[in-house]
Amino acid sequence: MKVLNKALPRVFLLCLSLLLLTGCNYSASAEPSGHILYIPLDDRPVNYANTIELSNLTGQDVKTPATDQLKSQQELTGWLQANSGGAKAAVISLDMLVYGGLVESRKHQLTVDELYSQLSLMKELELNGPVLAFTSIMRTPAANTQYTMPDYFAEYGAHIYKYGVLQDKLNSGASEPGDKEKLAQLAKTIPGAYLEDFTARRDKNHQITAEVLKLVQQGFIDYLVVGSDDTSPYGFSRAEKERLISLASRYGVTEKVIFFPGTDECGMLLLAATVNKVNGDSPAVFVDYAQASGAGLVQPYEDIPLEENVQRHILAAGGSMAQSAEEAEIVLAVNNRPAAAGVAAAQGGDGEYTAFVSRIEGYLKTGKPVAVADVRYANGGDPAFLRELNRATDLSSLAGYAGWNTAGNSIGLALSQGLLYITGKGSGAPDFKEQHRGVLLTRLIEDWGYQVEVRPKIKKLTPENQQQLITDAALESEITQVIEDRLNVFTRDNLAEFGDVSVTGVKLPWHRLFDVEFQTRSS
Repeated sequence: MKVLNKALPRVFLLCLSLLLLTGCNYSASAEPSGHILYIPLDDRPVNYANTIELSNLTGQDVKTPATDQLKSQQELTGWLQANSGGAKAAVISLDMLVYGGLVESRKHQLTVDELYSQLSLMKELELNGPVLAFTSIMRTPAANTQYTMPDYFAEYGAHIYKYGVLQDKLNSGASEPGDKEKLAQLAKTIPGAYLEDFTARRDKNHQITAEVLKLVQQGFIDYLVVGSDDTSPYGFSRAEKERLISLASRYGVTEKVIFFPGTDECGMLLLAATVNKVNGDSPAVFVDYAQASGAGLVQPYEDIPLEENVQRHILAAGGSMAQSAEEAEIVLAVNNRPAAAGVAAAQGGDGEYTAFVSRIEGYLKTGKPVAVADVRYANGGDPAFLRELNRATDLSSLAGYAGWNTAGNSIGLALSQGLLYITGKGSGAPDFKEQHRGVLLTRLIEDWGYQVEVRPKIKKLTPENQQQLITDAALESEITQVIEDRLNVFTRDNLAEFGDVSVTGVKLPWHRLFDVEFQTRSS
């Protein structure tokens, strides 16, 4: 079992020690009265419905704008101004507040002045407590893609990604022979107008994030998470992150700002952090890796080692690192692998899980809460691990589980569930157990049942021209019915310990196969 990697840079370990000593600026205080505001990244289930469901575990009054209000910055502004008075804390997505959401932050045509005007709302909040905010460093996907990026990414996305990687390597002294020539060739291949549009928008967003750091310095934001959305060891995102880290140091706010790869988990993570803040808590978390030798590896879509990302997420959630399971309030069990992870649905054979599953079983038998971050593969849980864990334990007894999208996403979602499980269990709320089981069931059905078992098969049945964006309403209705039927079969066959559960109301809220929304009903 491995907790800290001694090979981590000394600067990071020094900063980590300072953050642990200061508790990420979360000092204990008497709990104030009032509600908590939550402005999500967008209206996808993981950021909206799932987070609202999780907020029910907090024992707090969490207010969130309606989905229609998220589609209008004027309405969102009005909601924020109407509800900030008397609030004891706020968790705010600056991508939503400033740009109108995550996708909009990548495609907008707003001027810097317009963006500054929207950001200035942060100075007008009248809260009785802390403001925890999060923002993202704009992604550059490695493959051609469309719909969630500017239109030209359908043809030139991979070229733009490679351009950023080569440029960053050359600027950072990490280039290889021939890289300069490759960069020059890419500059000829990518139409100048497209590259100018992309880099100009990145520059605008960077200016806004620099201004956000000033708001931290001025006290308008008490804590800030800067997430790198689908990043890599070299590229536009890494280079921008380094510039922002330098700015945070110059402004003297390094103890109030944390950077890590991941974005979609930040709402849940800072919700947990807010609850820890208002309760004056800093739960101790022991991290147990399935493969200690792989804890120092960089995962797909990320730019720092896994264990460093885990530690940063724990700090961002207001937790602290425990050196043993005995001294911890919760165990974060990380299902990783000694080599770089692949994609869950593409995997087949079983791995060696016996020792890891046995340790999880041991923690549960002693009454130690366990949250599982399933990061062995991207875009879904590890089916072989889950089958073995299911045979050895009662999955409904877990404090949390996530195997959704990137490693950072899974870490944050599982950790948030686990920390709020501790809080909710201690509150004595009469319906806590059922609410927690609902949160856990949602993640297991989506991350294992849908992403791994159902979605790959549905994709094969879907016409190729409808796989990225479904524009045929009749086809979407047929697909959602098939998904619902198959998820019910999966739940019956694999999650019997949750009782007689029905999956209902399946939707594809963004009209694409990746994001799914559903309800569960126990009879």
